[in-house]
Amino acid sequence: VFQYFRNLTLLEPGTSNVVPSLVAFGKVVNWSEPWLVGLAGFHLLSWIFTFATRKNENVQLILFLSNLMLIFSATYLNMFLGQNWQAFATQPYFDPQGVFIFIVFSVPLLLLSFCLLINLIVSTVSVLSSLSPL
Repeated sequence: VFQYFRNLTLLEPGTSNVVPSLVAFGKVVNWSEPWLVGLAGFHLLSWIFTFATRKNENVQLILFLSNLMLIFSATYLNMFLGQNWQAFATQPYFDPQGVFIFIVFSVPLLLLSFCLLINLIVSTVSVLSSLSPL
């Protein structure tokens, strides 16, 4: 697994090896491990909750800030999980560069945060346009 991550992180800018590398990444990971299923469930519930509360700006702001704190903590989480992977995983997924944690943990949270930010901006523009007559 570490050899694969080393190859993934050494891709040269401008090369077209990104898609085959991501497909190979998907094949290397055992997606049926309980902790990965739980992580996928967490991301799914986060998206559902975000969609369900899209009209409540206060909840959306709390979700946005919570996501940013989780993304910020990914480095520390990667170090901790890298030292203790035997307790919950069958392979050492957590490389020192943090590629795995970035792909499975941070990227979905970043995408969700981007959607939250867009929703908050649209909500703010809507409120501002209703307050000031043209």
